[in-house]
Amino acid sequence: MFWITSDLAIGSAYLDSDKHELDRQGIRAALQVNEGAERWPAHWTTLFLPVSDGEAVDCATLRRGIAFVQAQRAAGRPTLVQCLMGQSRSSSFVFACLLGDGLAPADAWRLLRAKHPGAAPHPVLLRSVLECLGAPATVAELYVINTESQ
Repeated sequence: MFWITSDLAIGSAYLDSDKHELDRQGIRAALQVNEGAERWPAHWTTLFLPVSDGEAVDCATLRRGIAFVQAQRAAGRPTLVQCLMGQSRSSSFVFACLLGDGLAPADAWRLLRAKHPGAAPHPVLLRSVLECLGAPATVAELYVINTESQ
């Protein structure tokens, strides 16, 4: 699991299967964006939004995920965004949440990549995030940003 902010983390279905450890680390809510079974602790607040990797996410699904994460964080629940590998779908949604927090695309990208160097949103998925949110950036511009300059 990678903490991107003090209340927002990215995880994978493989590496973060120990829900007791996640609980110990303070996770209280989860947005699951991969297909598969939901197996979250009953005391967590969860949202299951299966998204196909490598495909554009529709704006309604993206906005629903962002709204869920923002509501959980506002309620004081540290939130995990989880997909199968913790690289593309979860990173795309966390990037979108950072944009929703008011960060400029370049700043959100730098933060995401600095905290989770393995973040690798699929270009089609990332483009759909930028388009849905009307963010003034392109995938190509983001991919050349140097995270070392943060």
